Amino acid sequence: MSTVPQILTPTVRDDLPTLQTAAALQRHQEWVSQPEGQIEGLLAAAGFTLVGPVIRAHHNATQAYVARKGTDLVVAFRGSGGDDAGQTALNALTDLSVRRVKPGGIVDGKLHWDILVHKGFYQDYMEVRDAVWAAVAQHPSDHVYCTGFSLGSALATLCAFDLRLNHSTAVTFHAAGTPRVGNAHFKQRFNRTVPQALRVAFTLDPIPRVPLYMGDKRGFLHVGRLLELEADGTPVPATELSGRLFGSAQHVADHNRDKYAAALAGLVAKRRAAPGLLASAEGTNPLAAAAKAEQASLRHL
Repeated sequence: MSTVPQILTPTVRDDLPTLQTAAALQRHQEWVSQPEGQIEGLLAAAGFTLVGPVIRAHHNATQAYVARKGTDLVVAFRGSGGDDAGQTALNALTDLSVRRVKPGGIVDGKLHWDILVHKGFYQDYMEVRDAVWAAVAQHPSDHVYCTGFSLGSALATLCAFDLRLNHSTAVTFHAAGTPRVGNAHFKQRFNRTVPQALRVAFTLDPIPRVPLYMGDKRGFLHVGRLLELEADGTPVPATELSGRLFGSAQHVADHNRDKYAAALAGLVAKRRAAPGLLASAEGTNPLAAAAKAEQASLRHL
């Protein structure tokens, strides 16, 4: 479990506060994945107040919460693991529902007719959208942080886009183990709408390589900036980033919150000792450079 302090900063750039924010929000990814009855106590111990009840979907296994500390709101979404085998199976069906659909409940059809997103992710998000909006609306001047792991990070992607586009609230997006969510038009619009966005990827985790890319006309692309890490927190050089679907060293067992927490804690410690760490690995404009290298590698698929 990460011991990084709960420091939140709204900007995403090559600095220590951004990395501390990523590590702090990873704790929320852990807390939202616990049984519903434990969440309020976990948040209170860290100085957060639950805004409204823990959010549960009626027709799927989605779990989320909105929590407040000072003038910060954290919207956290649970990943693919449910309360039991049945809920986990429901989440697996969501992951497999890879047909692209127009997110009509989020975008205006006349202005954003070309945006397409993952059907399963979109349907799951829409199940809890009203509850999330109701909680966020209680504190309209607060800065919102959307976060999640795995399936939860896909829902957090849609939530950040939705809140910034339609709720006119300030939003920062941090997520880990994120699958691809939408087409090229969604990526472009998301990046303009939510410029403060960071995805953390563990280099052995295959989930950030799915759903399949399959070209701009058929497949899915990632949004935001990228921080890809080795197990000890060493940033992967931009020159080594790969868009391959499954490398020989990648295993589903490495799609693991604890491993992400350890990698982020290791990175924070390394960054304290070496302020130029990310620039050395990724060159000019770190995080953005990594995302560009990731995208460029897809051309070889």
